[in-house]
Amino acid sequence: MARWQLVLLFGLVLSASLHRVASEEAADADVDVEDAPASGEAEDEDYADTERAHLIVRKWFKEDQAVQGRNLTVNLEVYNAGNAAASDVKLTDSKAPEGFTIADGLTDASFAKIDVGSKVQHSYVLSVATATDMQAFEPARVSYAADADGEQQLTVSTVAYVEVLTPTQQLQNHLLTGGKYVSLGMLRTGRDWITASALLAVLAALLGGNSAYKSVTTARTNVRRKKALASLEKDE
Repeated sequence: MARWQLVLLFGLVLSASLHRVASEEAADADVDVEDAPASGEAEDEDYADTERAHLIVRKWFKEDQAVQGRNLTVNLEVYNAGNAAASDVKLTDSKAPEGFTIADGLTDASFAKIDVGSKVQHSYVLSVATATDMQAFEPARVSYAADADGEQQLTVSTVAYVEVLTPTQQLQNHLLTGGKYVSLGMLRTGRDWITASALLAVLAALLGGNSAYKSVTTARTNVRRKKALASLEKDE
C-alpha cells in the first residue's frame, strides 16, 4: 500500500474517532441540562415551603364625610394573609393633618398574635376643627414578627382620603340628594337646580304675561261692548 494511502486511511480513522467522542459529550450535556432544575426553581420551592405571616393593613373612615365641628372615626384593620401566625404586632397610625385633633382613643395599638386568616381592628375618634375640602391622611404602619425566627417585617396601609365640609355644605348635599330622587335623577347638582329654577321663572313670567294680556284684552272688549250698548240705547 502506498504511503499516501496509509496517511489517508489514518486520517479517516482519526476523524471518525473524534466525531464519536464529540457526539457522546453532547449527549451527556443534554442529559445534565434536562436533569438540572430551572434557575431559581429550588429557591422558590424553599421559599414557598417557609411558613411566614403576611399582614395587609386597611385604613378607612366610618363616616362618608367629615363635618366641621363634629367627630370623624378612623378605622384600622390588619389581616393575616400568610401561612403562619404573626406575633409582636405593633400598629402605629400617622399624625392627623392640621385641623384634626384626637377626641377619643389612641393612634397606636399592639397585638400579641394574629392567626392565619384572622384580622384585628383598631379605631379612634378625631375632632374636626376646620373645613378643607378633600383631605389626605398618611398611611398607618405595622411591624411584626413574620416567622418562628422572629424576623421583623414592616408594612403600611394606603393613603386615606375624606371630604371635609361645613355644616351648611353638608345640608346642601342632603338637599341635593333628596332633590335628585324627587326629580328622578334629572337634577343632580346645584347648577342643575339653578338652571331649572331659571327656566321655571321664565315659564312663570310667560304664563303670567299671557294671563295679564288676556285680562287686559277682556277688559277692553267689555268696555267696547258697554260703549256699543250705550250707543244703541241712546239711538233708541
